[in-house]
Amino acid sequence: MTQKRERSVEFDVPPDVLLAILSSKEFLVAEQEADEGNESARCTVYTRTDTRVDYEIDITEFGRTMRGEIDRSKREKAKVAGSWDLERRQGRWTYTAITSSMANRIEVSGSTRLEASGKRARLHLAFVMSIKVPVIGPTIEKLVLKDVEKGEIRYDGLVRELIAKRN
Repeated sequence: MTQKRERSVEFDVPPDVLLAILSSKEFLVAEQEADEGNESARCTVYTRTDTRVDYEIDITEFGRTMRGEIDRSKREKAKVAGSWDLERRQGRWTYTAITSSMANRIEVSGSTRLEASGKRARLHLAFVMSIKVPVIGPTIEKLVLKDVEKGEIRYDGLVRELIAKRN
């Protein structure tokens, strides 16, 4: 079963200002490090032009139990590969578990889109996850999705913090 989550949120800055924040190396690392399931993150930007940003984030994350709960006694490696089309104000990313015993059973991806809402920026976020484990996969997905929902508060707070730094 696939779990999907979509949401929109507005910020008090023009879309191009928010785009500069969201596509910055500072934000990409801080976003991953703010996740309580992650221990550390390192970002490599492969392409940065006026129209495009391509990046990879190497993550050391805490393991998860078979119920999808965070297990701080275990460490696993993961990678997020993403790109921003700066002209279209759209981003896409894919998460890959590297050392997890379930790496070949986990599919996670997402997209981000910005648009103007008067003088504000409206941010549209989409998250798609599938954990292909017979019987308990859907249960694990729901538990991880709860973590994602909690993470949205941290994400929005981080964005607001970086907006405040720019002002």
